Amino acid sequence: MGRTGALLEPAAGRGAFLARAWARAVEVGARPRDLAARLVGVEVHPFACRAARLRLALEAARAGRAGAPLPPVHLGDALDDDPRWPAGAFDLVVGNPPYVRGERLTADRRAALRARWPDLGAGNVDLAAYFVRRALDWARPGGRLAFVLTQGVCDARAAEGLRARLAEVTLERLVGFEWAPPQFSAAAVIPCVLVARRAPPPPDHAVALGAARGAPLVVGWGRAPQGEWAALGRGRWPVEVREGDLPLLGALERAPRPLVAGYGLAIRTGRARAGALIADAGSPGAEAFVRPRPLLDGREVRAWSIDWAGRVIDYRPEAMSDPKTEAFFAGPKVVMARIALTTQAAVDDGDDGPFFARNTVMVVRAPGTPLDAAPHALCAVLNSLPLRAYAFLLLRAGALAGSHRATFYSGVINALPVPALSAARAADLAALGRAARDQSRAGDAAALRVTEAAVDAAVARAFGLGADDLEALRARAASEPLATVLRPPRARARRIAVRDFATGARYR
Repeated sequence: MGRTGALLEPAAGRGAFLARAWARAVEVGARPRDLAARLVGVEVHPFACRAARLRLALEAARAGRAGAPLPPVHLGDALDDDPRWPAGAFDLVVGNPPYVRGERLTADRRAALRARWPDLGAGNVDLAAYFVRRALDWARPGGRLAFVLTQGVCDARAAEGLRARLAEVTLERLVGFEWAPPQFSAAAVIPCVLVARRAPPPPDHAVALGAARGAPLVVGWGRAPQGEWAALGRGRWPVEVREGDLPLLGALERAPRPLVAGYGLAIRTGRARAGALIADAGSPGAEAFVRPRPLLDGREVRAWSIDWAGRVIDYRPEAMSDPKTEAFFAGPKVVMARIALTTQAAVDDGDDGPFFARNTVMVVRAPGTPLDAAPHALCAVLNSLPLRAYAFLLLRAGALAGSHRATFYSGVINALPVPALSAARAADLAALGRAARDQSRAGDAAALRVTEAAVDAAVARAFGLGADDLEALRARAASEPLATVLRPPRARARRIAVRDFATGARYR
């Protein structure tokens, strides 16, 4: 912390930041008596409060300062007004605030927080967001705040109000730990670190964006102009974006968004179990079905082609928690794997279907555009490098290196840009899409790479990108983590057994 300046750690827990700040200040010559007046901790839990005080005492003993005056750790709620932690009094506010979703707060608590900070909105605002918002008041003009947060602060809808408020100050650093799982294998969230200064951003200010990877931990840095960067992704904060990505992303941001995506079927637990409705085609169980339909699972959707495991479903809408009509599954249609690292689309053109899909599959259409009548062209757009890079950089919600997945919800797919194509251009692109399908089915990887390069070039031109832009994108795609994200699967989809899962069980 240095010799001067006042520091506050709200929601101090066991005082990790406070104790480290005290030790560093003593190392550079600060007097413990001065630090006791300038460092403040606040903790609402009595046990944690006592643990923080003990930690400071042990730190002092290790430094040979046993018995010296120590910073106070106050028992109380830091979000309450209190003269012991006044607004505008601190040069630095640090911490790891509690991650508690708004729905888990009591109704009275939630209402009080919303009333006090209406600029954060009335959605499912996390308790940590209120600590960050309050830190803007605690910090003096020009002071800093530095927090460990969940990466949801960057892309969650409930954090839109907080992002809008933080965009008014100078964002200095944002570090994502999405690709550093060894250090956070026990964490229930994806962490990030935010450092901001309570001052309007200068016109030429660039945010330092870091991505932490590997063990030992290495942070790769890039920079992007704050205003231009914060305007990307329709209000999201893209941690992986670098300044060189802005021309591509800007071009795609200006494109229309005509996609409409919907989930497949979900089976209602209690009324019918998966084992009663799903069976292998031709098995005795399937022969007893009243309305058998070929069933598609997300793990059977590959880029360009479908690797069907040969299962059928007894289509009984009364047993579905979210029933769909037969018209919803009418082909030909574009399907996407809902859980995948990148956009992974294929066309269900009736060879084995039309498939009735589970809710691990998204059915994607582009009504009112030439692509709606040319599903192979839409499939080509979704599998193209420009779309995949855009989805990774701006829209995906947490692609962990350990689980190799992201979740493409309908809202994410509907936010994907699509180039405006004439019917003739759509037909040309559809021809490439059909060629890619045939090569994928045949396992002709060499021919498929050539076709995919042609698809990438055609889609890039449709977005208004030049050859230089495409080459820059290909170079970017060859670096990590995009290289991992875009690497095609090495094996075909594994055989999927029929299983019943308890309510709330995770999809694997």
